[in-house]
Amino acid sequence: MKKKLLFLVSSMEGGGAERVAAMLCNHWSKCDYDVTLMATYSKRGTCKHVLDDDVKLVFLADIVNSRTDSMYMKIIRTFRLRKYIKDARPEYIVSFLTNVNIGAIISSLGLNIPVFASERTYPPFNNWPILYNILRRLFYPRATCIIMQTQDGMNWLENAISSATGSIIENPVIHPLPIPNKRASNNLTNRKILLSVARLSKEKNIDMIIKAFNALKNKHHDWDLVILGEGSERKKLESLIDKNHLHDRVHLVGRTSDPDFWYNQASVFIMYSKFEGFPNALVEAMSYGLPVISSRCKTGPEDILTNHENGLLVELISNPAKLQDAIEFMITNPKHALKMGEAAKVVREHYTIQKISNKWFMAFERSTK
Repeated sequence: MKKKLLFLVSSMEGGGAERVAAMLCNHWSKCDYDVTLMATYSKRGTCKHVLDDDVKLVFLADIVNSRTDSMYMKIIRTFRLRKYIKDARPEYIVSFLTNVNIGAIISSLGLNIPVFASERTYPPFNNWPILYNILRRLFYPRATCIIMQTQDGMNWLENAISSATGSIIENPVIHPLPIPNKRASNNLTNRKILLSVARLSKEKNIDMIIKAFNALKNKHHDWDLVILGEGSERKKLESLIDKNHLHDRVHLVGRTSDPDFWYNQASVFIMYSKFEGFPNALVEAMSYGLPVISSRCKTGPEDILTNHENGLLVELISNPAKLQDAIEFMITNPKHALKMGEAAKVVREHYTIQKISNKWFMAFERSTK
């Protein structure tokens, strides 16, 4: 009989954490697990990621019959989530992101169901309200295991919440990525594409990428910048594009269910984040053999990249000069760029879904001993 597994995320409308959730759920559904993926704190929404038919998708907003996101409704959702867990009786609960982790732990208290709560960014750099930091310190020790993605993250957990049990599990990379029924398209024929895939939020530094490209646009007329993702910074980025008359050269595509299409279209990938947990999009781009540029941020890039061997590492500074130099190098040294892209493909072996899933399975097994 299949073991029941409940996977909790905030939403399925986009983002690297949600894509990893979809990857793991799809794989685990083929490994004798009865998998339910629940979006807990979204206002219903849609699923932007490809899910196998065997994965049951549930929206907690439908169960509570509400699309509001007030504090009162958060409390109601927590109670309804607890009832769902009691009725479903999963063998394991996996949760992604701090707010969902806290909800998962609280909702399952006393039910004797192992909870594996995963942090998806480097916590010291998170901009969560103080309340979440307090709740994290209170409830993380009650989880079966806190999953961190890097050694830096694990060091934080050991120092900040020493009574919590932790383990390091990186993200998997699947190549090629799942292809949706309706494929993406673009009208950028005969254009070379610089690609960035990120949530449009301050920590992703998308404005710096646009500024660096703006400084090079007149020198490299056949290149465009494509940005996949959505977020709170969209209006500011649109204003920056307007100010610099970049409508024909910088394209804010928004969320996509077909990143495979864009990775295949691109010539160079750029990530200039202030911080990461484990940089999913960076590793995905590398798996497609793209020459990549990344900031030297915590955490992940320096564990994955060796400068000038399988990508370029760029210092984080307050202006786009260093990033501009890296883009210029990639464009003007195509042979070296291609060589780095070929070397980058090694991530396909380092982070296979089988290897990463086995780490999760080992954690599950330890919880039952």
